[in-house]
Amino acid sequence: MSTKKIKKFKINLRFRDIVRNLKSTAKTCEITKEIEELIDNESDRAQKIITPSSVFETVSKEKLHFPVGVEAPPKWVAASFFIVSVGPGADAEMASLAERNEIVVERVMHSIFMEALEQSANFINRLLGDEAKDEDCELSQRVTVSSAETIQEVLKILPFDKIGVSYPGENGFQPQFTSCEVVFWTPIKKRGSKK
Repeated sequence: MSTKKIKKFKINLRFRDIVRNLKSTAKTCEITKEIEELIDNESDRAQKIITPSSVFETVSKEKLHFPVGVEAPPKWVAASFFIVSVGPGADAEMASLAERNEIVVERVMHSIFMEALEQSANFINRLLGDEAKDEDCELSQRVTVSSAETIQEVLKILPFDKIGVSYPGENGFQPQFTSCEVVFWTPIKKRGSKK
């Protein structure tokens, strides 16, 4: 299969997941009416900043020449790797908020951009799921690739620069809200099959 690139696709930000992100990353226990309004307002503003993009490729098990670094399901036949990003605007916005010392807004925006990245990855996962169905396969749960060695190998097969992403190494991806993911393809058992 050939590498695919997709840019500026539409995502929907989920309020409850933004709240969950805010609670876990900012240790915010109480979500006040003011915080809820801030999330609503900043979500609308974030939609103008977020520019989702991704590159992805599916590689058969036989042609995969590096350890994936995550546990694969039994009987898998291929792996799809993808890099997804919400774009450089998110980093610029976070830097601007930090410079102005807008701590609460910065925490809210961070939670929004985390949700945007999650929704972007879910969108690519759905596209891959449709491709897998066409090949009588199903996808495993998607897993974030965090091993630096595996990411370096994935970067050899994906033209990540085409979506404006770089990987300096220790500091992770640039832009910050970027992720490397993998899903595995497993043949679907046919009804009545004893395999």
